[in-house]
Amino acid sequence: MGAEVAYHRPVDLIWGLPAHPLMVHAPVVLLPLSVVGSIILATSAKHRDRYDLLVGAGAVVALVSTFLATKSGERLSERLAVEAAVERHEDLAGTTLVLAAAFAVLTLVNAATSRIRAFDRSTVSGAILPVVAACIGVLATIWMIRTGHEGARLVWENVVE
Repeated sequence: MGAEVAYHRPVDLIWGLPAHPLMVHAPVVLLPLSVVGSIILATSAKHRDRYDLLVGAGAVVALVSTFLATKSGERLSERLAVEAAVERHEDLAGTTLVLAAAFAVLTLVNAATSRIRAFDRSTVSGAILPVVAACIGVLATIWMIRTGHEGARLVWENVVE
């Protein structure tokens, strides 16, 4: 008969408000910013040596923020009992998360391989890996935009005519 403690999952509420509308802003900024960095790395070997770890770290933070936005969206969907209405939004978010993970891994592998002295950038993998990472990042950004658009449509479609 002790006092009950209200438990909220870490990505459920922030100061009593649904976390999802707040959390989606981090990946919306960080993912495209990391992708721009990866495009620069893919096109400039000079910048690759200096900024590869920074871009890799940005990609990882973008991935973590995408994961948190996805999980907070799942919690919001459960809380509002609107799972069926948001199915397309959730499917797009799942694909965005996978693409963001692939982008982060490729960006980190690119950073790691650029630091290995025996790794020759003139090889196909040395020349192609940064381009592939940038392309996957662009796809992740496109999917994030599609996900956000679908979420905004769900919220605002019947409000703004």
